[in-house]
Amino acid sequence: MLYAIGEIFLVVIGIIIAVNINNWNEQRKAKTQEIKTLKELKSALQADLVDIEFNINWHESARNACEIILEVIDKKIPYTDSLAYHFGSMTRFSQFLPDLGTYETIKASGLGLITNDSLRLEAAHYYENDIKHALGYEAINRSLFPLNMEIYRKHFYVQELLNSGIPKNYDALINDDVFISYLFETKGLRENEVRIFSDLVVKCKGLINLIDQELKKE
Repeated sequence: MLYAIGEIFLVVIGIIIAVNINNWNEQRKAKTQEIKTLKELKSALQADLVDIEFNINWHESARNACEIILEVIDKKIPYTDSLAYHFGSMTRFSQFLPDLGTYETIKASGLGLITNDSLRLEAAHYYENDIKHALGYEAINRSLFPLNMEIYRKHFYVQELLNSGIPKNYDALINDDVFISYLFETKGLRENEVRIFSDLVVKCKGLINLIDQELKKE
C-alpha cells in the first residue's frame, strides 16, 4: 500500500511539474508575442507621427497664406508677383493616412494581448477616438473642396494650382465678398486642423512613450 501511495504521489508531482512547465512556456510565448506586437505598434505610431507633422506644416502654410491675403485686401495693397505664391498656398489640402493595420490586427486577436492596462486603454482611445476625430474633421473639409474650387476658378488661372495663383482680375478679386468669406472660412478650417493634429502629436508621442516604458521592463 505504501508503494502504491508513493507511485500515486510521484505521478501527481509529475503532473504538477508538467502543468507548471507548460504554463511557463505559454506565458513566455505570450510575452514574446506581446513584445513583438508592441514593437510593431510603435513602428506604426512613428509613421503616423511623420504624417501628422506633415499635415500640420501643410495646414499652417495654407492658414498663413489666408492671413497674408486678408491683410493685403484689408490694406488694399497693389498686386505684386510675390502674392501668386500665397494665392496658390491658400488652396493647399493634405490627406492624413494613419497606419491602422497593426491596431486592427491586435484588436482582432484580442486587446488583452497588451497586459498593461493603461497602455491598452490609451491605444484603444488613440485609434477609436483621436484618429477617428481627425479623419472625420478632415472629411468635412474635403467635402467643401469642390465648392471652394468653384470660387477659386472664378478668379484664378488654375494651371499651376498649389504652386502659384495668378488672378484674372486682381481688383475684382479683392472686392469680391464671396472670395473674402472663403478666405475667412479656409483660415478657420486650417486653424482647427492645426489644433486637432497638434493634439494628435501629443497623444501619439505619449503612446510611444508608454510603449517604450513597457519594453524597458523586459
